Amino acid sequence: MRYRRRKIFADVVKIEGNADFRSSQLKTLANLEYVGGDITRLDFSKIESLGALKEVGGNIDFSGSTMLSLGNLEKIGGNASFYRCLLNDFGALKSIKGNLYINLSVKSLQNLEYIGGNAIIDSETLNDLGRLKSVEGNLYIESPQLQDLGLLEKVGGKANFSYVEGLRNTGNLISVGGDAYFNDTNVKEFANLRQVNGNLYVNNTDIENLDILENVNGKIYLNDNTFQDLDSAKAFLKSKKQVSIDKKRSFWEILCSSIWKA
Repeated sequence: MRYRRRKIFADVVKIEGNADFRSSQLKTLANLEYVGGDITRLDFSKIESLGALKEVGGNIDFSGSTMLSLGNLEKIGGNASFYRCLLNDFGALKSIKGNLYINLSVKSLQNLEYIGGNAIIDSETLNDLGRLKSVEGNLYIESPQLQDLGLLEKVGGKANFSYVEGLRNTGNLISVGGDAYFNDTNVKEFANLRQVNGNLYVNNTDIENLDILENVNGKIYLNDNTFQDLDSAKAFLKSKKQVSIDKKRSFWEILCSSIWKA
């Protein structure tokens, strides 16, 4: 009977609604290419492969899943969550229209180019953002091995890279739509960053110059910072926004103000 059910499912190519795989004995989604709604309860299934699946129109939660790769999956129309699962390969995934939450051991985001919502990336092993170019919402990264923001050009909301101690290069990052946090990093200069639509926090980070910046719509915080080029700093501050180097303001206050909000 179970064999017959698996054989019948092998002929399914498209599901318009949700797909709940709770207690499923399937090991692969076989020839299924499209699910219009959510994919749920992968943690209670025996699925090891997404098979031919290319697109999910809704949310997908891999938390607790034993799958190692996303395989052929290219698009997720809703939110994607990867919490304490065994996944180590993002496969062909190119876009997530909703929010992304990652808490797992992975080295790269590989082919992922676009995140339409907020992104929380918490990984001890991540050292490469892959082809990621745009995050429309807030971005919070806690990955000590990440050294370069790579191809990332735009963060539509807040961007928090504080305590990413390995971070040395802001890569192609051009604009941040909200506050930008680079506290306690090893960033020396902003390679391409021109626009910050909120406050810029560069506390306890020995930034060497701010020349590339064209507009900061809030304040710049340089507390506990040995600015290497004071002339550059003065020139920048004269033509741009206000800076705060208030030694009376405790680092704890700054830390509290940097809490990422979804």
